[in-house]
Amino acid sequence: MTPRLRPDLVMTETDSGAVLLDQRTGQYWQLNETGAHTLRKLIRGTPAQDIAADFARRYGIAVTDAAADIAAVVERLTTTGLMVTGRPARRRFPWG
Repeated sequence: MTPRLRPDLVMTETDSGAVLLDQRTGQYWQLNETGAHTLRKLIRGTPAQDIAADFARRYGIAVTDAAADIAAVVERLTTTGLMVTGRPARRRFPWG
């Protein structure tokens, strides 16, 4: 399943990456440029290993190091509950 942000989060691009606003709590989360790029790619369905290969080429680092950095971003976003996997919840209507 493709990861996604919770529906009550707002992502805004900044000059240095992105900011996530949790509309439930009012808490902000800041992502640097590579963190924001990683999140955008994951949400679009790009496999983590492809993102790691891209970062390795772009920054001249080992693919294993890039993969570890991506795994850390994913871990942080999922443990904080900002990013989820699975099917979105079905919308229920009061008349349905």
